[in-house]
Amino acid sequence: MPNGTTEGYERKTLAHVWLHNAIFLVLLLALVGLLGTLSNRYTFSMDWTATGRHTLQSVSMQLLGRLPGEVRVTVFTKDLDAVRRPTTAFLKRYHRAKSDLTVEFVNPETAPNRVRTLGVRVEGEIVIAYQGRTEHLTVLTEQTMANALERLARTGDRLVVFLQDHGEPTPEGTLGLFAQALHSKGVQTASMDLEAMYTHEDSVGLLIVGGAQGDWSAGDIAILQAYLRLGGNLLWLAEPGSLHGLDVLAQTLGLEISSVVLEDTDAQRFGPSFVLGAHYEPHPVTQAFDKPTLFHAAGAVLMHAPGTDWRAVPLVESGEESRVSTPPKVGFLPLGVALTRTSATATPLHREQRVVVFGGGDFLSDAFLGNGGNLDLGLSVVNWLLYDDDLIAIPVHVALDASLSFSRPLLWLMNAVFLIALPLTCFGVGALVWLRRRRLSR
Repeated sequence: MPNGTTEGYERKTLAHVWLHNAIFLVLLLALVGLLGTLSNRYTFSMDWTATGRHTLQSVSMQLLGRLPGEVRVTVFTKDLDAVRRPTTAFLKRYHRAKSDLTVEFVNPETAPNRVRTLGVRVEGEIVIAYQGRTEHLTVLTEQTMANALERLARTGDRLVVFLQDHGEPTPEGTLGLFAQALHSKGVQTASMDLEAMYTHEDSVGLLIVGGAQGDWSAGDIAILQAYLRLGGNLLWLAEPGSLHGLDVLAQTLGLEISSVVLEDTDAQRFGPSFVLGAHYEPHPVTQAFDKPTLFHAAGAVLMHAPGTDWRAVPLVESGEESRVSTPPKVGFLPLGVALTRTSATATPLHREQRVVVFGGGDFLSDAFLGNGGNLDLGLSVVNWLLYDDDLIAIPVHVALDASLSFSRPLLWLMNAVFLIALPLTCFGVGALVWLRRRRLSR
């Protein structure tokens, strides 16, 4: 082949190579730009932690679903750059689940009017606004966020009334901490007598009747029976012994409260009058509930064939070693019972009337509320009685991989390897290399 032809062929081939490279480079840059644009518009993330602590729990998703419309989160902080990154990363999970959840960072020094209007008091305070109502947070976790969303999700038009006609325990007395916990969940409470309750009957969502210290009059019992006939929901914290006239209520519900305190061998280490709530029957109140509860001076709630339209199921039962002498019973004994019936006079949206009866109310008192799952059980019962079945406690994600623990022999072995053997090995290798080079240099 002539040299000119060969040179022309080589130039043509080189031109093709340059053209191919240029096209490849243009396509590569276009692909990178396309991926960059798509990454700004669409995100994809995976949670590889053992407990899924970077993923919203199903309860948080349900709460967001109960809030149609925009939710505005405003963070008041002077250190905008330092706070923005972790806060934005945390709230992105909520934005992915609810696209109309917006986040704004505000310097309180440059917006004093907004600080005064919203009642912001501390640096880093977070205000969550929804349909004209606001909630304030100073610590941002999924648990605190869920509680705030739960309060915003409640309509606020249902009042929980603690009856105080006959010396029953009230929020002003031994149920103060329980009432505070209800307030933190957005539940409005009040202490009233029966007469005052009927002046607010349109807003009463639940009546709580504790163990009475005085006898009920026939008129008061008739008012309570009328409340039930009209579809009202009830939490009765009965006590073993005299029911002070409320035996007729027990008969109406088809129940019998044991007249003596239940004895529990498994709970003797806590004291002679304690009973462990060790077994939970399947029910919306106790779904996924696995914490033991501790009852004090409680009686068994025995269910009989009521001959009425109430349907009763046990909620929590004592252990196998428990017993009650009057009437004589041994084994798993109900400490709390849930009752339902279909009522044409109940709330139009909730035709199922609900009642919960416990054989002792001390487990919700200030002295015992912090034991085991007492508080969680009480809150779950109130949520169910208010028809908020899906508003349950948000468990805290535990970081299983946050710390390492070693046995003492393993620690000694690690110290020996890393502090003695490894340095000596490195020193020996260095000495051998030095000696070899010295021999070769001769």
